[in-house]
Amino acid sequence: MKHTKLIIATICIVIFCAGCAAAEPASITTEVTPTAPQVPPTDTPISPTDTLVPPTETPTEPPPEFPSGVFYNGSFDYYLTINDDGTWTLEEGRRLFFTGLYQLEGEQVTFTEWSGICTEFDDGIYTWNFVEGVLQIKTVKDDCELRRLRIITPYTVQ
Repeated sequence: MKHTKLIIATICIVIFCAGCAAAEPASITTEVTPTAPQVPPTDTPISPTDTLVPPTETPTEPPPEFPSGVFYNGSFDYYLTINDDGTWTLEEGRRLFFTGLYQLEGEQVTFTEWSGICTEFDDGIYTWNFVEGVLQIKTVKDDCELRRLRIITPYTVQ
């Protein structure tokens, strides 16, 4: 009799565990049916009423070209010369004040100085705009006040 109760208890536990393993809690069960995009068959001919619209591309304008030449500011008697070889000079009253290199990155120009008052400072970084013969340069970062004040004045083509 002892063994009979033990056998019946074991059978009940096995049946109970099997039932628990098969059941899923209702709060966790969510059925998601994946939907595939409807793609027309490739062998379907296009009817005359169907029109194919090509993707539109926004035409990009080429970046503006940094002007070269001699530019003058009559208010301060400054001459800024921008050469095609990547060099620049700034003269005050035809006295050489700065010489160096410039590098372009879009509408940003960096002036490096070879000789002049600001050689101990880092390069000057500016944005530029050239409209109707006027070169306007604005400071992004320049620790040399003398160079900054002379470069940011508007210059006209000489």
